[in-house]
Amino acid sequence: MARLPLIVQNERRKRIGLAITIWLQMCTIASWFLVALGAIHSLHTYRPRVRSYILDFYAKRDYVKRLVYASDETCIEQVRMNRTTFFKLCEMLQTLGELKSSRNMLVDEQVATFLHIISHHLKNRVIKHHFNRSGETVSRSFHNVLNAVIRLQDVLFKKAKPITANSTDPRWKWFKNCLSVLDGTHIKIRVPTVDKPRYRMRKGDIVTNMLGVCTPDMQFVYDLPGWEGSIADRRVLRDAISRRHGLKVLHGCYYLVDAGYTNCEGFLAPFRGQRYHLNEWRQGYQPSTQEEFFNMKHASVRNVIERCFGLLKLRWGILRSPSFYPIVISGFSQSSISSQSSRGTKRKWVLEEDAALVACMVDLHNAGTFNADNGFKAGYLNELEKMLEKVLPNAMLKAKPNLESRIKTLKRDWSIVYDILSGKNNSGFGWDKHRQLVVAEDASHKEAAQFRHRSFLYYDQLTAIYAKDQATGKDAQIAVDIIEEINAEDVAATNSHEERNDCHGSEADVSLDDMDLLATQPQPEPQLARNQGDYAFSKKKKKISDASDFSTSFNDAAALLVENIWIVGLEISKSIASEVVIQQKSEMTIQESALKLYPTLCEVEGLTEDESY
Repeated sequence: MARLPLIVQNERRKRIGLAITIWLQMCTIASWFLVALGAIHSLHTYRPRVRSYILDFYAKRDYVKRLVYASDETCIEQVRMNRTTFFKLCEMLQTLGELKSSRNMLVDEQVATFLHIISHHLKNRVIKHHFNRSGETVSRSFHNVLNAVIRLQDVLFKKAKPITANSTDPRWKWFKNCLSVLDGTHIKIRVPTVDKPRYRMRKGDIVTNMLGVCTPDMQFVYDLPGWEGSIADRRVLRDAISRRHGLKVLHGCYYLVDAGYTNCEGFLAPFRGQRYHLNEWRQGYQPSTQEEFFNMKHASVRNVIERCFGLLKLRWGILRSPSFYPIVISGFSQSSISSQSSRGTKRKWVLEEDAALVACMVDLHNAGTFNADNGFKAGYLNELEKMLEKVLPNAMLKAKPNLESRIKTLKRDWSIVYDILSGKNNSGFGWDKHRQLVVAEDASHKEAAQFRHRSFLYYDQLTAIYAKDQATGKDAQIAVDIIEEINAEDVAATNSHEERNDCHGSEADVSLDDMDLLATQPQPEPQLARNQGDYAFSKKKKKISDASDFSTSFNDAAALLVENIWIVGLEISKSIASEVVIQQKSEMTIQESALKLYPTLCEVEGLTEDESY
């Protein structure tokens, strides 16, 4: 009977130990929960330490220091200018070009990145490795600096001044009232395969034609880049003159041009068929006529634009080789251009002959045997002559000069209509497909005036042949046009950003309890136009309220957790105490029963004292 209380005592100890283990586990879970809440709160309010940020910032600027700040010699080799000029450029871009430092890159690093790329024609992956920046950061900073440089066009471009009558310059004193010199140059680029025919020049390179105008002291006055390389220089000049912010010619003044341009009012070209280039006068040869003397003086002063282009390409390596960065090509568009009047051909062509010629050209184009980038390959005229002999045996049409001259005339007339139809300034102009006539509201587009009362029956057929390879000049832009586009994009981006923030701000005060009520009631339209100062104040106030709400919710959660732990502890203590009381009562009952049963067992015969006990 004495062993029974020991068994009950062991069971009681086990229960107490189990309860204590459960209590400790609950305390451990509660502590983990509190630690997790503290970690979440610290992450929410974490700010990088200034010391580590400064160390990382200066580590990434190490390459800029070695590139620019080491010495003038290194700076000239890497960014093509000395340190004084570099600092002046950074100041101009920051004050006039609206260039700003970002969170990770200062203005000088952005400018150094830009100059390093265009100086040595480096790829994005090389720059991001050298400067320890991401490719996206390099691309964004490059475009920011490029836009800032374009905004400086009023400062960087000089004003053309005419040569005065009392000029003593031995070269320029012969050209009174001359403003400056202009010419075109080719820059190799990379374009999509489908657009290569329009950009391929006569030497086979894929280039863009840029018009440049410079003063006698080699300062640029005007430039127009973006035209296709297959276009003639005089056509680019016509486009520059016809633009809204184009090239202006003062009354009584003129520009010096080469023989590729037309000698007309405002533009002075040399005599054709006479000695002209400077290398023809280097061996002691003296001019023998007035025309040669004029050409020699003309070549000596016009050479300044060639020197400008040469120095420009020598300094900036990105202009010397095909760029790694392809230009964006979008649909056909072009400004209206002037067209020269046709001299015509000696042969009088009739409608039947024109129709047969165009039909043979379409058949030859569909066959694809003589197709080339710029229309047809060499030798196609002989093939057309054979085809026309079968259709019109008595016409006696020869490849040269009949077919060649007539095709030039048809292509010129087609180009007039096509350029205006696909141009930018084509308001009030249309094309009647049924009558094949020009429809114009006023006297604009004088080039197409000849088709207002005369039909051009072969426009659709010639479009199918020549439209793909027609140079459009859609990418030709001057600095003023680019600045207008940049400002328009900035305004659009700012408006969309403000509307998005206002929309978010109006939705921030809506609680979950009010969602059903708001869904059933008509709501007034949100106020999209707010003051910038009110918006900044509300945004700051919202951040402060969010932080206070988070701290309040954190304190409430901690207090609730402590209260629950306290209640659970009391319940466990009560349960343990009740079990102890029950066990004590059971032990007393067993002892009383044993004492009552012991005298009865002693009266039984044959039981020893130990067995009775």
